[in-house]
Parts: sequence; structure tokens; C-alpha cells
Amino acid sequence: MKVAYIFSSQGHTVSYKLGKMILPQLEEHSHGPEVVGMFFFEDNNYVLVRGDPIGERLAKVAREQNIMLMGCDQCCWEREIDGKLVEGATIGCFPNLYEGLAEPVTDRPRRLAMNAKHEHTGGCQCGAVRYCLTGAARMLYVCHCRDCQKQSSSAFGMSLIVDRAKVEFTAGLDRLRTWDTRGDDAALKRCAFCVDCGTRIYHAPESEDEPISIKAGSLDDTGWLRPVAQIWLKSGQPWVGVDRDRFRCFEQEPDDEAELESLWRKSND
Repeated sequence: MKVAYIFSSQGHTVSYKLGKMILPQLEEHSHGPEVVGMFFFEDNNYVLVRGDPIGERLAKVAREQNIMLMGCDQCCWEREIDGKLVEGATIGCFPNLYEGLAEPVTDRPRRLAMNAKHEHTGGCQCGAVRYCLTGAARMLYVCHCRDCQKQSSSAFGMSLIVDRAKVEFTAGLDRLRTWDTRGDDAALKRCAFCVDCGTRIYHAPESEDEPISIKAGSLDDTGWLRPVAQIWLKSGQPWVGVDRDRFRCFEQEPDDEAELESLWRKSND
């Protein structure tokens, strides 16, 4: 028999029922039915946060026994923990849960590994717009051009280049607005921002086939970001020190971004 558990009630649901009953039995392989998934509501999601003793034990068991761990997306967003979950855990709603439970169990370890390595969430400052990156980025660089200084109201901008198909908006798509501008090469650049708080989310070229530039500061977890290059240093602020031995540096736009993609892949292997 296969079962999936939903932890929705408050109180001792997680600490007692999961921590003292279900989890120890799973660790001892004495639980009985095959557990294929667990879904968490409200404050029960805190058990999935990295560093939680029960959550870390649960993540280990989930990897070993191919158990899906999923937190309620709205609950995690409200608590600002969606980018802080234990390895292998993801967020979603009932359609995502049903889809995940329906997949062949042999596919689950690969999907969980991919999610743990590549899936990241982000959004605007007011929380109306939310997105998820469902695959690996192509590259990350720091840009010191005047346009990036203006759009970030800072000394530079950070651009995370991602294929369009790997960016999924999970909330607030109707709150996005765009403004078009053109770069020095006269190519159109479509800038998307939240209509409520003004946070810039991404820049996109005119062609739908080309990747987009996610504004990396809008990610929930930015601790994993490691830029591989610094570009447009000719217009950089003089007080910004750049370690030219650490980064690939360009006075203007790189002629070929393939080198940056290669550096990014090597740094993330």
C-alpha cells in the first residue's frame, strides 16, 4: 500500500506525529505502508527549513526512500522560507503534488536532484510577483553600464542569464508591466517590473527565442551567486574596486558570451 501524508493541523502535528512516530519508523524501515510523499501547510513548513533537526533527518530519509517533500507555496512565501528549504524539498500547490506523485518512482531521484541543484525562487519587493527558475542559468555577470546603474539606483547591476522556458511565474503575472528601451547597439530591451512596488524583475530582447536577464537581486536566496565577469568597466564608478585577477573583465560588452557561459558551467560543476 502507498500513502501520502498531509500535515495541515497546528500544534504537535510535526514535532510529535512526524518527529516521534512516522519519521523514526521510516528510519527503522518499520512503518508499514510505502510513503511516497508529504505535503505541509501553515507553520508545519518550518520543519522543512535547512538546519531543523527533524527536517534534516526527513530529507535524508526522503532521498533514500524516494519520498516527495513539498511545502505549500503560499505558506512558504508568506513566511519567507521558500528559498531556505532542506535539500530535495520543493514548494507547490495541489496540482504540483498530484503531478509529482503520478510520476514513475524511478524518475523521482533525478527530479529531486535537479530541483536541489537548479530550482530557485524570487520575486518583487512587495511580494505580488513571484517566479521560479526551474533549470540551470547560463551565466551571471556584473554590469557597470550607465543603464544598469540607473535601473538599480546603485553602482552596477547583476544579470543572471536564463532560458525563457526555465522561468515560471507562480504569482502576480498580471502585476508585471514592461517598458522598452534600446542599448548602444540599437537593439530593443524590454524591461519588466512590478506595477505595485516598481521592482525590476527581468530584461528581455525582442526575440522570443533568446534567453532573458533575471535581475539577480530579486532572488530569495542570493548566497549561491558567484559572478564570473565584470563588464562595462569603462563606465564604472571609480570608488568600486574590482579584483581583475578574480573576474574576467571587459571595458565594454564582450564580443562573445560563449566564454562566460563556459566559465559559469565550470564554476557550478
